[in-house]
Amino acid sequence: MKKIVALAALATAATTASAAANLLTDGSFEAISQPAGTWSTYSAVPGWTVTQASLLPSLHGLEIRNDVVGNAQDGSNFIELDGYENDRITTSFATTVGQTYQVSFWYQNRAGVPASSEGFDAVVLSGNVNSASLVGNAASNGWLQEKIIFTAGSSISTFTVAATGMSDGYGTSFDDFSAVAVPEPATLGLFAAGLAVIGLSMRRRRK
Repeated sequence: MKKIVALAALATAATTASAAANLLTDGSFEAISQPAGTWSTYSAVPGWTVTQASLLPSLHGLEIRNDVVGNAQDGSNFIELDGYENDRITTSFATTVGQTYQVSFWYQNRAGVPASSEGFDAVVLSGNVNSASLVGNAASNGWLQEKIIFTAGSSISTFTVAATGMSDGYGTSFDDFSAVAVPEPATLGLFAAGLAVIGLSMRRRRK
């Protein structure tokens, strides 16, 4: 029995290591108390810096909607990066040099809007030599998930996503941003081995 408990503890530890926590603050923008069925713009958002994509001084703010003109992928709130103008949001998070990470998010085009108004540029910067980027424009109006996998080259990494379509008040929507450490293969192997041994031990006990 003691052996089984010890093995269970080992497997639990491996599970904890593999179930990485989100390193981003408020990736679904639920900290903003936006009334249901409404939208508004905000120049200050918890965990994120909001600027114009063109970096001009005038800024109306990031558009946050609560299940209006679409529904959130996660929670109730989601954002559009072209509320009144093309916007950019940026966040930084702690990383360990040499560790692999995955940044993921969901996006969708706004229904009935020309493709020229949609699109975005997402970039991860981590040190002087490590970076990853992508340019997206959804082919459908449903939510799609995008992922960027990178190896940290700095103790602080930065993620930025900016609207790239026409700055006309209609653009791509985003929700459910996350950044997590990718488990090392050895950790996953330890977890699998632990589960296998526990299964074998329980089978022997039943016999």
